[in-house]
Amino acid sequence: MASAGGATYPYKSMAYTNITAIPTTMIATLIANDTVIRWGGEEFLLIFGGCHLEQSTPLAERCQQAIERQVHPEVGVVTVSIGVGKLQQGEALVDLIVRVNKELYDAKRAGRNQIQISTV
Repeated sequence: MASAGGATYPYKSMAYTNITAIPTTMIATLIANDTVIRWGGEEFLLIFGGCHLEQSTPLAERCQQAIERQVHPEVGVVTVSIGVGKLQQGEALVDLIVRVNKELYDAKRAGRNQIQISTV
């Protein structure tokens, strides 16, 4: 049995292997102030501590490139689309997440393996 993000699999499936390899790769790519949280089925929330919006794009690109360099025996190369945003003064965290999630889906619609930045 294997488990990932609360789901239990009777064997180490392709989904389990990929869903655990991606955050492991991101964690290895980031620094101590950064956090990777699984947010839904195949989505992750990255929190870059003490980072300005301009600095977040190169960090997101570094994560994206590290994931793309990994080859998974079951599926080959995996790519990620990323939405980026910064918590604004007086903004509720839930509003930031909604805003950045929109950017994530815009990135997916733009052709996958894209980064979209919310500049509100």
